[in-house]
Amino acid sequence: ENDSLQYVIISANTYKSDTTDYIKGGLFIGGFDDFGELKYTTDLTQKIQTLLPSNIDLSIYFRYGIDSAGDINNDGINDIVLGNPRFPIHNLLPNDHLTFVYMNENFSPDSVKILNGIDIGFTNTDDFGFNVKNIGDLDNNGYEDLAIALPGFSKGDTIDVKNGAIAILFMDKNAQ
Repeated sequence: ENDSLQYVIISANTYKSDTTDYIKGGLFIGGFDDFGELKYTTDLTQKIQTLLPSNIDLSIYFRYGIDSAGDINNDGINDIVLGNPRFPIHNLLPNDHLTFVYMNENFSPDSVKILNGIDIGFTNTDDFGFNVKNIGDLDNNGYEDLAIALPGFSKGDTIDVKNGAIAILFMDKNAQ
């Protein structure tokens, strides 16, 4: 690792991994020098997958919203938030949710937390998490807040008209 590098989260819609014979989404950390040349990469896809139940494959959703969540667990390392809209897996998780990935100093995930859109008042057709953006600490509590896109949100009784919405999540140490 080189501290002079600028690090970014890179989400790939599709890629072919060295260990699989099929194409799927991927999540990487990349380090760029002052000239914009890529000097460091690490593939987080399988590392995150090992923290989840074996029947859940988040890699097909890495093409949706992704951003830094700030340092939720106060370990000095920024964590990652992934938007996962429309994700029904054997009723283990409702359709729309966010996945928080708690990172360590070795650019490796330590744990994950799932925040279901239904648990905070959205329906499973809102596409909660289609995109996610860190918008800074709006409420000055020391935790970065998030803007969440809900393109499937419907206003009123009809679900045929999709108005869309943006939700602001005022975060805390519990990633909620």
